[in-house]
Amino acid sequence: MPMLRLIGTGDQGYVSPRELHFVTPLCTVCSRSWPAGHNRMRHWDQSLPTGRGQRVPLIDDIMGVTDEEDYDGRMAGVPKENWSPTNAELAFAILVALIPWAFPEMSVLWRVLLWIVAWALLLHLFFAGVSFARKTTPFQKRLLCVLLSMALAGISFHPIKRLWMEERAQKFSGEIHSRVKWIQSDEPLYPVYQIGMTEGCVRINRTDNGKNPIIDYLADDGLLKVVKGKNEFLITAKVLDRSGNSIVEINNNKWWVAPPPLTRDHNYTSDALEVMDARGHVIFHIRILPDIVQVEGEWHDAFGGGVRMKDDDTRTGATITRWTTQDEEKKFYGEPIQEMFLYPSSEDWGEVSPHH
Repeated sequence: MPMLRLIGTGDQGYVSPRELHFVTPLCTVCSRSWPAGHNRMRHWDQSLPTGRGQRVPLIDDIMGVTDEEDYDGRMAGVPKENWSPTNAELAFAILVALIPWAFPEMSVLWRVLLWIVAWALLLHLFFAGVSFARKTTPFQKRLLCVLLSMALAGISFHPIKRLWMEERAQKFSGEIHSRVKWIQSDEPLYPVYQIGMTEGCVRINRTDNGKNPIIDYLADDGLLKVVKGKNEFLITAKVLDRSGNSIVEINNNKWWVAPPPLTRDHNYTSDALEVMDARGHVIFHIRILPDIVQVEGEWHDAFGGGVRMKDDDTRTGATITRWTTQDEEKKFYGEPIQEMFLYPSSEDWGEVSPHH
């Protein structure tokens, strides 16, 4: 390389100051035309003292550049500190953050993922485009990222949780399953019905011959039927309102709830479902346990008749009332079924009432 031969012409390998005006232009040309040239020259130059007992200034110093300079051939001689994010880059990050708001039907999960991507882009632009942030050490950058992200998470947690609850509360179909599955050794012989949702409530099941008048009545009329599945009970039920409209339907643990105005609200978890009718009264709720099905509800027909099954106020007994006209229903109605969940479900999705 001509540059190396020129520098080597100094007396005994030394370079005198008057020779520097030959070195500088050549180094400048090499560093701008050959991206790797600067690194090689710098490594060789650091070992050269001058003939007067002084070191030759580093080629970086001669050229007037610093470590902050970009040595890429396209950006040679342009300090990094003069670079700033373009309007297009800022606009893209903002666009990613706004997309979830433009599509309200988008699931909360996808919204959160897009917001995380937008936050990462904004952090990158912050550390690349803001002067004081660019001058921080790598450790300081990591620390700032953690602190800023923790602050954002703390601010956004409750709004995102509210969005999540609203999304779950707006689902009108799903599935319920027992949280504990059977194994062959503990599989129950028959399902046990518990009228109520707390300990001490009345339980009914079939006799040794598989008969029970209450269970048979509910199953024969298509109101509630419980059969044994592979490793849990399978529920089939249908609840109508006084006008004959279907309010709740369950088919082998897959449930559907009528939307407003036929229902006021509903709430659920992975193993339980509760529905309010248009009056705001609980018309049906059910929970599947490994060996018990807890249930309370009202079943109407289109002719004014129906049956109501609930625990009594003392939680030590149960009442099963049947009527044939609406006047009889009013006479024997009594207290409404107590809510198992907190409401409204958009604010308390999946939250069980402290009374249960």
